Amino acid sequence: MNQDESLRNVNILKSVSYFSGLDAAALNLVAGSAIRRAYDAGQVVLIEGEPCAGLYIVESGWLKAVKIGLDGREQVLQMLRAGEAFNAISVFTNVPNQATVSALEDSVAWLVPARDSIEVDG
Repeated sequence: MNQDESLRNVNILKSVSYFSGLDAAALNLVAGSAIRRAYDAGQVVLIEGEPCAGLYIVESGWLKAVKIGLDGREQVLQMLRAGEAFNAISVFTNVPNQATVSALEDSVAWLVPARDSIEVDG
């Protein structure tokens, strides 16, 4: 990762409340572990009930978090835009994903692996 990419990662992390109070060394540590992922419109990012991979931060695009009812209908929980984080409940309580998230348009999100999110949180 070059210096520009590292700075961009740190700035994205600083925009999220979970990381806003971290010092530069901790931010750099988390930024170094973050994985940038691109999603096509309609692509599923994570599935409710599956093991938690980590905390996601939207860089660009538009995503939708839903729960699927027993009748198969979607209940929209949240619409996600740039700068918003999702999957925090699963990360910080060590439970499976609590929702299914999919991209409504071409999107980019950063994945901070659960182990790194938890270590930083303390």
